Amino acid sequence: MFRAPQRQSVWSNADVTARSLALLPLISLALACADSPATDEAGESAATDTGDASDAGSDSDTGPVPESLAHDIDISLVEINQGVATPIAIAGEWVGPADRNAQILANRDSLLRAYWTITPEFVPREILARLTLEPPGSEPVIREKVIEISAESYPGDLSRSFTYDIVAANMLPGTNFSISLWEVDPSFASLPAPELAPISPRDGSSAAIGIQPELLAIKVVIVPIVANWTECMTTVPIDEVLEPFHDMLLMKNPTQTVEIVVREQGLTLDTAPTGFWDFLPAIQQARIDDGAEANVYYYGIVNACTGDLDGAGGMSWDIVSAEKTADFQRVSAGLFLDWDAQWNADTFVHELGHLQGLAHVYCPGQTSAGPDPAYPHEDGVIGVWGFGIRDFMLRSPTVAHDYMSYCYTDNWTSDWTWSKNFARIATLTSWDSEASSPPTGTLLIGMIPDRGGNEQWWTIPGQLPNASLVRDRVQVRTFTGDVVAEPNATRHRPPGGGATIVTVELQRPGQAAPELQRPGQALPERIETITGPEQVWRPR
Repeated sequence: MFRAPQRQSVWSNADVTARSLALLPLISLALACADSPATDEAGESAATDTGDASDAGSDSDTGPVPESLAHDIDISLVEINQGVATPIAIAGEWVGPADRNAQILANRDSLLRAYWTITPEFVPREILARLTLEPPGSEPVIREKVIEISAESYPGDLSRSFTYDIVAANMLPGTNFSISLWEVDPSFASLPAPELAPISPRDGSSAAIGIQPELLAIKVVIVPIVANWTECMTTVPIDEVLEPFHDMLLMKNPTQTVEIVVREQGLTLDTAPTGFWDFLPAIQQARIDDGAEANVYYYGIVNACTGDLDGAGGMSWDIVSAEKTADFQRVSAGLFLDWDAQWNADTFVHELGHLQGLAHVYCPGQTSAGPDPAYPHEDGVIGVWGFGIRDFMLRSPTVAHDYMSYCYTDNWTSDWTWSKNFARIATLTSWDSEASSPPTGTLLIGMIPDRGGNEQWWTIPGQLPNASLVRDRVQVRTFTGDVVAEPNATRHRPPGGGATIVTVELQRPGQAAPELQRPGQALPERIETITGPEQVWRPR
């Protein structure tokens, strides 16, 4: 039997707080040097930021505050980027939360970027941008940044926008913002006031950043798997994967907290698996043995001395719904490749994406089962600028692909995926405040592999989620001695293929099934479909 997970190896946000806060003041330098799509215009980058996000006021060292708003220049866009670019003001007009492409989270490290546009009469020179943040119940925080401007803004280069880091502790619901551009050169400051005031919001007021108040957390248990057959005897170096797994999951998901626990007692494979379905049921059983809460994901990882198992690098039980009764489906697994740490982390996030309810996203030149036809960006690209709050790298909206596609190179999260994940993470996190109860009812599960491997049948406590019954219901008869029944049942193909999974409710909560509880008759002798392709299963 498996023991409950011991918190001997835990990776959570607390482990990276000091690291991230120490690096955030260097964000402009780090991003300017990071790999990002090359700009097609020449731009200069002499920027000075005279404050940080924790300042209680302006500490400008640029001399007296300019007395004139800037001329021949305007603020075209203000956005927050916590992973995906989210506009909060366009051409001086506030963009409210209902009109945005993605949610902005409280207590998450963020970038605020302001872009400019210039007229043909603009003379290259230094311009000062003054950002005012008004936290609820506190004094305003003033940030000032001076940039030598000689060309239009460009989002792929942080030196060509006014960029401010805001640490998580200062991202508070109810915080307002305003930003304005000012002359630094006295000869321009002495000119008459500009006809178009370069301020946002345009009316001179402040506007809400629109920060969501929800608490958001992702919880994962890693199940280490030992390979122990003649041609492959390996263990996964768990300490090497925890940090990249944590950071990649955090960066690509709208969450404040990621907690990863390593299960003290893992699994051992004594024979080479033909596919992930040879051991996914054991991961599911580990989840049940641990009495895991419904909002915890389980992920098995193995170095199988190969780059794929039956053509796949990872596998998830299903595209899982946001129901507590779907707890038994929140299991997945992936390979560990000792030559590709990035691939390991990307596979981890991709497979958990299926457990969060995400289907595949189409990628040109790659074949993936069931790509979501609702995905809005052509060819699976992310569609908006992405940014990593741990690696400080920008991702191009036309180069990077959504991480649920099979285009792994430069993959990232789209605003569409971000928004879907926000709803799912909020739902699962809300269960933390609810009383937990063990699953009731009995499920019979059958795994029928496409080729090779052994057909498996087993029972677990639980009931079929409503979403599975709507999407995957199949009509079946069960035969147990003289007893014939027509229980709820589903048949589905997992997102990575490799097997057909049949799930039958032998006993739904509140429904007695005494015929199936007699000794020796816990399982039906035969299951057959009523409609559709003729198929008969023999669990025994």
